[in-house]
Amino acid sequence: MFNFKANTSSRVFALKPTTLAVAIASVFALSACTEELGYSGDYADQSADVDTSGSTSTSTDTEDTTTSAENETPEQVILKIGHGFGDTFEQNQLLVGQLALKPGDETLVSVSIVDEQNQPWIGSESNAATVSFYSNCSSLGLSGFSESSVEITGGLAKTNYMPVTCYGADRLYATTEINGVRYTATNDVEIASEDAISLGFASIDRSQLMIQGMGGTDTAIVKFQMMGEFGNPMAGEKVSFTLTQDVAGAQIVEGYETATTNSEGFVTTKVRSGNGPATLVVVASHEETEIRGMSESIVVSTGLPVQSALSMSVEAYNPVNAYNKNGITDGITVHLADQQGNAIPDGTQINFVTPESGQFWEQCTIANGACNVTWISSSPRPVNGRLTIMAFTDGQEDFVDNNGNTYFDEGDDWFPNGQWVDVNNNNMIDGNDIYYRPQDIGEAYVDEDESGSYDLGEFFVDRNSNGLRDAADGAWSGPCHPSIRNNISLCGSDHYVNIWDSSVIALSTPFAQLLSTPLTSHATPATLGAGEAFIVSGVNIGDSNENNLPAGSTIFFEIDVLNDDGGEIKLSSDKPFTVPNSPNAVRGYAGSAIVSKASENGNGSAIMRLKTATTGTDGLEQTLAQWSLSF
Repeated sequence: MFNFKANTSSRVFALKPTTLAVAIASVFALSACTEELGYSGDYADQSADVDTSGSTSTSTDTEDTTTSAENETPEQVILKIGHGFGDTFEQNQLLVGQLALKPGDETLVSVSIVDEQNQPWIGSESNAATVSFYSNCSSLGLSGFSESSVEITGGLAKTNYMPVTCYGADRLYATTEINGVRYTATNDVEIASEDAISLGFASIDRSQLMIQGMGGTDTAIVKFQMMGEFGNPMAGEKVSFTLTQDVAGAQIVEGYETATTNSEGFVTTKVRSGNGPATLVVVASHEETEIRGMSESIVVSTGLPVQSALSMSVEAYNPVNAYNKNGITDGITVHLADQQGNAIPDGTQINFVTPESGQFWEQCTIANGACNVTWISSSPRPVNGRLTIMAFTDGQEDFVDNNGNTYFDEGDDWFPNGQWVDVNNNNMIDGNDIYYRPQDIGEAYVDEDESGSYDLGEFFVDRNSNGLRDAADGAWSGPCHPSIRNNISLCGSDHYVNIWDSSVIALSTPFAQLLSTPLTSHATPATLGAGEAFIVSGVNIGDSNENNLPAGSTIFFEIDVLNDDGGEIKLSSDKPFTVPNSPNAVRGYAGSAIVSKASENGNGSAIMRLKTATTGTDGLEQTLAQWSLSF
């Protein structure tokens, strides 16, 4: 792992003149001593000799005086820094395995600490030391060392150096401090320059922008990366930015027209939407080589969701045993788009309510045009086992964008009560025509009784806090574009409205029942001849609340032959019917039994049964009806 942490602190290195200081101190001490003993004369005639025993002898022309080492500080061991040992030692110079490099290369760097005889310095636990490695480029984050701090072992410390986006000369340093003395060794490497070969799109913080003035986000940050021929990021390169086309006033934000790549080769710009819909692409150009890169597309639209483009889907409209058990979960998904079908900006909040039963633990925000939540069964539970959940958010009413500028203005159509449009102008409604649902909407509400309209006491979102559920107001509602904001006839209601969708869920029980008496082709007990069929039709089956059985349950007929007496009777089909994912009970199911061969003496007999197998109940089967047949 290479350490590329920049170190911008100033470094001043100086070798301490220790030996000189000791010598000067000795001279002054010796001078004072000889004066006390009555000696005189020029000190230049005296000499000081250091021997290996640690004692010091001083001599004059008349007598020798010896001072015990017990009263003297031993002279400090003199060390040196460089590379090699013995006769090969070179002082103050780093050993670098490869002096000519290119970005991405890796080379060994080592340094030696030796004594006066150029032998390895061996520290101790109380006198250990480490070597710090750095370089001019590593201080700027442009190169690195595998280890920047290395303990001296056997007089040696080593690491690996690697240039990343450093070019030209780079001076490498190794420093250590031992017994208060700092030692430094250096060496220079030469790093080959790298030619840029690509300028690629890296990221964008949002791929959808709102038209300026519509109240949403209208800028995006676009990032590119420049790479060199050796596969390394290119730092310090100047890049300029433009859009592929000038459309609807979109532009590169002032001050972001040019930028310089950073140490990782990245460079960013900012783009702003204009006053109309557009698809924007940013072009980055390297000024030196004219290499270019293009961004992903940025869609500019109103960014405002419309009522018709909010849709809810439910994982199970008849979740298994949700009426009888708490904690049964059901996935809910909402999709949302604007007037043109573009996904709205990520982060748009969707709110959910379930006033009749169950709970939502959280709301959700749109990501890539959709969001998901989980409904969880809990009390209270409606007597009929049915509930309505609703999702709502801020948006605008629909309109027909006749001029294609994505926002409501003069010349557009708006159908408050809904309308058929005779597309082919043949003065009749046919398959080529379009029906627009009512586009004038009131405050969102939960249709708890499924009547199709608001009834007093049902939950509603009181957007204006007036304590009443307000119906449609007869005017187009939504944030107005600046071009019509002063036109009262077009922009009489310059504000968001609640758009919503709802779904009915049946809290299914595992217990099946017939909701009506099935119809049969013969009165029972029935006697059938060869080739004759007994038909059962009009089978309507629901759970104990007359809702649908849990999704995945099955309904089927079976026939139990008691005595065939040489005859044969069988079901026309023994394939079961699977209960669909729907809150509503199964209606209109049918089946039949056919005699393919009559019994020899007319004594054949069988029983035909109508049965259900409920999913999620460990194989619970129920017989709902049976018929006696003779053949």
